[in-house]
Amino acid sequence: MPDNTSFSDRAGSDAQRLFELLKITRLLSTEKSIDVLLALILQKSRELTSADAGSLYVLEADQDGDNKLHFRLSQNDSVPMPEADFFLELSHDSIAGSVALTGQPVMIKDAYRMPVGLNFKHSTELDRTIGYETHSILTAPMINHRGEILGVIQLINKKRDYSVRLVTGNDYTREVIAFDESDNDLLISLASQAAIALENVHLYDELRDMFDGIVSASVHAIEQRDPTTSGHSRRVSMLSVELARHLNQVDTGPYAQVQFSPTEIEELRIAALLHDFGKIGVKETVLTKASKLEPLNLELIETRLDKILYYEESKYLNQVISAFQQGDSPADIQKLRHTFEQLKSSLQQYKEIIRKANEPTILPEGDFEIIDQIALLDFFDEQGRSISILSDRELECLKIRRGTLTPEEIDEIQSHARKTHEFLKLIPWGTRFKDLPLIAGTHHEKLNGTGYPYALKEAEIPIQSKIMAVADIFDALTASDRPYKKAVPVNRALDILGYEAKDNHLDKELVSIFVDHEIYKVVFQEQGE
Repeated sequence: MPDNTSFSDRAGSDAQRLFELLKITRLLSTEKSIDVLLALILQKSRELTSADAGSLYVLEADQDGDNKLHFRLSQNDSVPMPEADFFLELSHDSIAGSVALTGQPVMIKDAYRMPVGLNFKHSTELDRTIGYETHSILTAPMINHRGEILGVIQLINKKRDYSVRLVTGNDYTREVIAFDESDNDLLISLASQAAIALENVHLYDELRDMFDGIVSASVHAIEQRDPTTSGHSRRVSMLSVELARHLNQVDTGPYAQVQFSPTEIEELRIAALLHDFGKIGVKETVLTKASKLEPLNLELIETRLDKILYYEESKYLNQVISAFQQGDSPADIQKLRHTFEQLKSSLQQYKEIIRKANEPTILPEGDFEIIDQIALLDFFDEQGRSISILSDRELECLKIRRGTLTPEEIDEIQSHARKTHEFLKLIPWGTRFKDLPLIAGTHHEKLNGTGYPYALKEAEIPIQSKIMAVADIFDALTASDRPYKKAVPVNRALDILGYEAKDNHLDKELVSIFVDHEIYKVVFQEQGE
């Protein structure tokens, strides 16, 4: 609520005015929002000088890249101001433009009776439009410590009593007075502090944009390493943040007292974006392994079977020639042909079995037995050298019962969580995000201590990591962009989350909130589904 008492009533002396200026300076130095800061600068400038109205311009480049004064804000206690957004030329035709060019403040006693010899003049068009009278004007540049002009503050109509609204002509005659040197000095001082605060906010915004850019680039780098999970990090971040925000609204249960601050929410958002950062240190062949065998390995096996067929066919043809030469009966030759055709059919069948076994599905037990039998088969080339259809490594891969990874490859892929923690610890996150590496690196821990990378127990796992674990598993189940598996329907994925909670892998309360409040819908809403 605005302070309607006049500054002279509140301060009463130059010393008190200076004290007020110091308080305003401290206030400006803590604000990080550019819009709030500009409004604060103009409001406090008016309060300090008992000005009824004012405008604030910021020196910025327009769409053509030319530096101009960007009209950012206006305030008026007596009449409502129309919304406006425009650029003002840097020229001596206007008071604000002249001040921006010269860096010198301008005091006008009455805009309707401008002193002779000035290049600029006051336009009365706006006054007529809004039903207002502009008399006394004080305009000062915002200059930073390097002497650069960042903008202009323009104050209008200093009043005897700051609380009085200017409505009638008599109000202007009775209440409006000229700004004095004391006002000028105070505004110059405040404008200087405002310039520093404005520059700091711009720097803060630039650093934040740069920080966000680095995070985005890191996520992009992860997804380039593992294109099959493109979009996963962003979706996990959205789900995690939404779950944390709902947790703030819970007033019963184990998390009734939990309240995440905006900083902690932001820490969770970034941690979730970077939760797979450690994949940069994982072999790409493991990250992108969509089947149990690498394509080249499967091709080698099929080439091996083709070679076996070639050698067996050569043997068969030689046997037929020998049979003719020996005068064997047609029945004997037909028997040779039948044996070869059976072998040929078997080799083709082996190809089909191996192709099927190579897919990331849970195979019936009998299929594993057939794979074992195929591995035991031996054939020989023309020189009598033994040819096995499957190597020990290929057999191990084809007998993977779930997914596509061998135990060693699972260890490799699981190492990404530890590497995420270790990599992120190398970044100086400061006190605001000091827990971010641990949060990001422990999203695969389970409450019963069977998770990875550190086998943490429930009390040792950060709540943010527990939140992220729910989001991560749900998205991994429902993602439609994985070439090695079909997306699980949402209802089935929610059931699986329930089973995970029942097995003491996930937090039961978090899963309950995730399901009951339909947190998962935030992703589908964002995708327009």
